Amino acid sequence: SDFTLYSLLCDPIIDQLFILYKLDHLRQTLLITFKQLNVLLAHQSYSLP
Repeated sequence: SDFTLYSLLCDPIIDQLFILYKLDHLRQTLLITFKQLNVLLAHQSYSLP
């Protein structure tokens, strides 16, 4: 199964799709992180005297 996975990853089209998938996943992760940061900053600004 490792060999078939490797041959799939070596396929240029599959490779491009995989890269796009990873980039999209990274983008979503960053968006979630930014949202969490905004929430944290909002809570901190409220708690400031």
